[in-house]
Amino acid sequence: MNKVAQVDGVKVLNINELAKSLRMSYLPGDELDLELSQKGQDSHQAVGYLKDGTMVVVENAKRYIGQTKKIEIIRSLQTDAGKMMFAKLVG
Repeated sequence: MNKVAQVDGVKVLNINELAKSLRMSYLPGDELDLELSQKGQDSHQAVGYLKDGTMVVVENAKRYIGQTKKIEIIRSLQTDAGKMMFAKLVG
């Protein structure tokens, strides 16, 4: 439908593109506080979620599940399911 509207000269706002552009973007080296809510796939990992739903896997943080910790983003990965980030504890 978007393409048909564009051909007819109608301005189109793609809601998915808008949502994507409004997401907070973190880069490697950025630090933030994150609530660790569950264990990760590996035995030493913990997982938390950003406000936009992005999953963040934190290394060596399993013992801090249920707590909010300062983390540093080390890398991100774009998957079909969305963006996933990896981080380490700060301090």
